[in-house]
Amino acid sequence: MRQVWHRNATRLHKWIALIVGVQLFLWTASGLFMTIFPIEEVRGEHLVRTESPLLLDEPFVMPVFDREPVIGLALRQIDGRPVLVVEHPTRRMMHDPYTGAHIMSPDATGIRERAARVYKGSGEIEAVTLIESDPPGEYRGRLPVWQVQFDDGDALRLYLDPATGEVITRRTRLWRVYDFMWMLHIMDYDSRDDFNNPLVQVAAGLGLSVALSGLLLLFYRVLKPDRRRISRTA
Repeated sequence: MRQVWHRNATRLHKWIALIVGVQLFLWTASGLFMTIFPIEEVRGEHLVRTESPLLLDEPFVMPVFDREPVIGLALRQIDGRPVLVVEHPTRRMMHDPYTGAHIMSPDATGIRERAARVYKGSGEIEAVTLIESDPPGEYRGRLPVWQVQFDDGDALRLYLDPATGEVITRRTRLWRVYDFMWMLHIMDYDSRDDFNNPLVQVAAGLGLSVALSGLLLLFYRVLKPDRRRISRTA
């Protein structure tokens, strides 16, 4: 009876290990990859300049919004000048914080100039595109958004806010590989941000069962025979 149970348990252990083994390999390989590269390099922070801390030498003036609801208000520094960014339910606007005057949003030429100013690499701008729908998978923010592509070795793409020209996010070739590895690691093949999804929970449970069943089989294969030898020689 024990031999039958042992044989069935061994077969079950092997089949579960075969099923979950591929994912265990992917977990290990993707985890190793993500530990090799600093997250700052993955994000392309070395390729884009950041604004210095904001300093106001005069009190700022609150602009008049003509009764339009305001859901967000932020004081930013854009291209070396302070800007009051006001968010309404349907749009975002820029104002001069000293006079309250409205500042026009940048057009395609302004976005190109803005991207060139913040870029620290050695490439050239390849394309400037306003994306209003169906964004690429690497961008998961709100629309519309300006995409600026560079022809450098990092295959950098900057995504800029159409209202202010601020850099929303950066995407490099390394980031895309990292994102793919992250997808494999958390097993979220859609949005790639849910690391509590049922698929990864099931895989983790199966992996744990493989480990526990392996320990049980080890007990019967290693310790049990020793006990038998001791009983026979007694």
